[in-house]
Amino acid sequence: MVSALLGSGLEGISKSRDGLTQSAKTIASGGQTPPVNDTSAVKSEDDAMLTAVVDLKLYEVQFKASAKVISTADEVAGTLIDEMA
Repeated sequence: MVSALLGSGLEGISKSRDGLTQSAKTIASGGQTPPVNDTSAVKSEDDAMLTAVVDLKLYEVQFKASAKVISTADEVAGTLIDEMA
């Protein structure tokens, strides 16, 4: 039970780390200037930046939730050890 909780928490942290990295890359590359007459490229770039910022917040919340799962698994393991002693 505890190992399943730890595994779930670690998987969530890994996925959120990957998502944070991808969002940060998208934001960092957002300064590229499109061709002068291509207004669709500007809109598309703006949409990508907005999506990346929202995703960044989403992955932050996912990371915090996964860390809480790991913390709870640690507490459960501690309680089980105390009860067995």
